[in-house]
Amino acid sequence: MRFSDLWRWEGTIGRGPYALIGLIGFALKHNIDRFVASFLFGREWGPFNYRVSPFGPGAKRYCGFSTGSFVEPIKVWNDPRLLKFSVTSNPPHLEGPLASEGGQFLLQPLDNGGTRPVGTTWYRHSMWPAFYWRWWSDELIHRIHLRVLRHIKRQAEDY
Repeated sequence: MRFSDLWRWEGTIGRGPYALIGLIGFALKHNIDRFVASFLFGREWGPFNYRVSPFGPGAKRYCGFSTGSFVEPIKVWNDPRLLKFSVTSNPPHLEGPLASEGGQFLLQPLDNGGTRPVGTTWYRHSMWPAFYWRWWSDELIHRIHLRVLRHIKRQAEDY
């Protein structure tokens, strides 16, 4: 197989080369996007980004993925302690198998004067077997929480 074979209408390609080429293409695009965002615009870039407009209860929080956005109306905006939201729209690829229903970020004061950030997400999934996919779902959401909480930590330390 030659590289030029990928741009022809006729012929077929096996699953292995197809998957390898897709993975290489994804890695190239991811790193080009990260380079452009970081070095040209001075912004941290990841597979998903957030924006909120306007502020306060009733505002909508948008969590954008490359496949679509979560639309999250703010229910409670108790600055600086609690941000609670529902989810009215999930990205299309998550609507059936793993749908988020809501979440919150809470800052708990500690006795030693510190603060504990706590992220909670309420979701449902329809994948079988449930006990197996619950573990993966929880791990995925845990990693998203860690990313958000690390961002909050950086923002608080720079403040």
